[in-house]
Amino acid sequence: MPSPYGTASTPARGARILIVDDEPLNLQVFDYNFSDEYSLLFAASAAEALEVLRQERVAVVIADHRMPGMLGLDLLALLAKEQPQVVRMLLTAHTDVPLLLDAVNRGVLFRYISKPWDADHMRQDIKHALARHVQDAESQRLMGLSSLVLHGWGTVAAALQGELAGVLRVMDGQTDSVDAARRVRTLHDNARLAAEREQVTSQACEPRPLVDAALASVGGRLRRAEVDVDVDQDGAARIFGVPARLTEALTAVILNAIDSLERRPLPRRLTVRIVVSGEGPVRIVVGDGGAIPAAVVANATQLFFSGRDGAGLGLPVAAAIMTQHGGRLDLSGADRGEVALVLTPWDRTA
Repeated sequence: MPSPYGTASTPARGARILIVDDEPLNLQVFDYNFSDEYSLLFAASAAEALEVLRQERVAVVIADHRMPGMLGLDLLALLAKEQPQVVRMLLTAHTDVPLLLDAVNRGVLFRYISKPWDADHMRQDIKHALARHVQDAESQRLMGLSSLVLHGWGTVAAALQGELAGVLRVMDGQTDSVDAARRVRTLHDNARLAAEREQVTSQACEPRPLVDAALASVGGRLRRAEVDVDVDQDGAARIFGVPARLTEALTAVILNAIDSLERRPLPRRLTVRIVVSGEGPVRIVVGDGGAIPAAVVANATQLFFSGRDGAGLGLPVAAAIMTQHGGRLDLSGADRGEVALVLTPWDRTA
């Protein structure tokens, strides 16, 4: 919730800090000392804190230990399991040193702070906690991207091999040589995308150039299929990731849409919408106007799945890349032919 004391929380950094304490005066002290420097949220109990954490993205939680209902240490232990990206600090006037040191050693706590605390020391503790949050987030991104680079190609190659075997079976049976040829072209495109994994440097980037690059890479397919493209953006935002990989994910989804459009009569139209909503996620929505088959939706997060006709690798590849970037592939609009790439906006002040 916002500051309950009328002090504007104008953060010097974009990351939010949640203060949990059942004593209103203690919350007021935090508000007085730090609301001009940081974006503060407040909760008067562990239950209220959990509700805030379900609704808000929080970088640091500072919780008092002695609270009714659930102790602060128990709250932070729960967060360590359910939201490990949140940096956790405990305020305590009841210093049980062995218990607290054990919690620190097990990773439950970033650090504990004895009460009464000093504002200057607390300010330094908050700075260190925010720095730890940024460091951990970057480490997770790099680890995920390294895993994708080191292990992704082998998995994708195996999936391509299996899918190609299905195409050859179709061609051998002469059931639909035109469709088989189309699928071979799609496999070629997917293989090229999977092989182009040179750039692994994460950076802040705008979504529109990624969309333009993805559309340019499939320009020939769009022209041959006589597909018109509409691109719309309803706000400005930046995201954080590897531009080549994000472009790859977009291209994979767009190729799936082109495959679907090629089976339909003219006119054929592809839409790409960049949707920005406040501090919420950035959504890049690709639509072809036709319902996505339920079987494709059900298997969209699997890199390989079998079937008589196969279902391509576009959505699974995109889903894997989104996961590595801390985002997700949203198929809730599948009945309208929409696939959304959902990513967290990057705040340059964070």
